[in-house]
Amino acid sequence: MVALEHEDDAVQTLLEMSERLGFHFIAKMNRYSTGESFALHHLIHRDGLSYPSELLEEAGTSSARIAAILKSLEKKGHIVRGVDPEDRRKTVVTITEEGLQRTNNEFVEMSRKFREVFRRLGKEDTGEFLRIFRRFLDIVESMEDTVSGAPTEDPTGENTP
Repeated sequence: MVALEHEDDAVQTLLEMSERLGFHFIAKMNRYSTGESFALHHLIHRDGLSYPSELLEEAGTSSARIAAILKSLEKKGHIVRGVDPEDRRKTVVTITEEGLQRTNNEFVEMSRKFREVFRRLGKEDTGEFLRIFRRFLDIVESMEDTVSGAPTEDPTGENTP
């Protein structure tokens, strides 16, 4: 499949816009979806407790990375590890009050920044941005072969030939 001119232009523009955001901004936003913050959010969405194996499966990283994350969170007092009372061979991880507070603080800060961006965009542009971004995510999620870039069906049906 030959790329259309608008696709090449869009890729170039997206890369340029990413550079404008700066590496530090992207890295900071990425922290919310990886590492310690990811682990804490994982625990919150499981009523405050989980198993390292569940965290490993959801994170899609190495067991050594998960062990390092849990060790760091435990040292900071954000989680506690204990023996599962129903299966003493398993370790259960539980979020602490300090871990909940950290997660809440991160959420408040991220929300504050997004709220300011949306305030500056205005209601109409914010709605348009969210509509397009939602569609973008739907398409990305539906792509079956992201490695080879093989074409897949547009889930919205808006750009099918």
